[in-house]
Amino acid sequence: MADWHALTTHYEDPHIIEESVWDMVVDWLAAGVDPNNATPVYPVPHTGTCELHVLLSMITPLSWLERVPSYKDQQLQLGDSGSFDLRFSGYPLLQSADILIYRAGMCR
Repeated sequence: MADWHALTTHYEDPHIIEESVWDMVVDWLAAGVDPNNATPVYPVPHTGTCELHVLLSMITPLSWLERVPSYKDQQLQLGDSGSFDLRFSGYPLLQSADILIYRAGMCR
């Protein structure tokens, strides 16, 4: 459940994030996701995701982040009116931190 990720787009009203996360969980259960076979993970601040995101952002060149296709698409859509700061350009690093912290894709 990506609550930290939502801050990249809903930073002006973060109160809606918690409600949206729980709405998403209800949707998953209603769609038939079995909690016995899929473990929902709610990333709390002390999981290390934020720390790893900061470390990754310290070593990743900005030019690499500017090559991300979604970043380029957003630039084209918003033009000069867009906000292209670390909150947006660093999003792939936040995704990477989640994958590395939770070892996504690793067989248990």
